[in-house]
Amino acid sequence: MRNDAADALESLCRLVADERGALRAGDLASLPAIASAKEALLSRLTSSPEALDLRRLARLKAEAQGLGHILQAAARGVAAARARIEAVRGAADRLDTYDARGRALNVAAGPSTVERRA
Repeated sequence: MRNDAADALESLCRLVADERGALRAGDLASLPAIASAKEALLSRLTSSPEALDLRRLARLKAEAQGLGHILQAAARGVAAARARIEAVRGAADRLDTYDARGRALNVAAGPSTVERRA
């Protein structure tokens, strides 16, 4: 008969695999629910740590560390996307160019002098 900690460990392994799949698919909306489920499972694991299979626990640790690398890459991707969006938005307000000596020059957009009529 299996104990609660062993069942929780098995469920946690499946949940880590689900989290990896969600990250690879870009399904960031599912991550908060996965995090809540992981917290609940971890509390079950700590109730009887002596009943855990150490080999399976070591495998879970390795999978979780690999997941950490994926999470870091996802965070870098989100930061890069945010920076790109800001750059595109900023292009409407200013023009970055260079002067005759090669120095960077920022030309701010002023109010439009073009009159639009219906």
